[in-house]
Amino acid sequence: GAAVARRYWEETAADLDALRESEPDAISRLRRYPEIFRRSLERDNRICMASFMAAEYDDLPDQVKEEVKIFAEVNIAWLAAQLEEAGIASDEERNSRAQAIYAA
Repeated sequence: GAAVARRYWEETAADLDALRESEPDAISRLRRYPEIFRRSLERDNRICMASFMAAEYDDLPDQVKEEVKIFAEVNIAWLAAQLEEAGIASDEERNSRAQAIYAA
């Protein structure tokens, strides 16, 4: 389970890097961010793996919990960087706004 979760966040991190490289500005990248999760839904109507693992977080083995936590951290850090680059969040609110976007 931990290896699968690790591969999932690594693939997502690569997708986020590719999005950063393909879009010229942070606002465009933020607008396209939901596409990463939409792809999961388009694949035979499956939900994002991190979503269902997060829902069952308390019952997961510690190794899997750590990988799920990293998935969230990767997404929140990427979002915070885009918010900063776009100039739409102050230093004090950048992380909380990134967490809110991720949670949505």
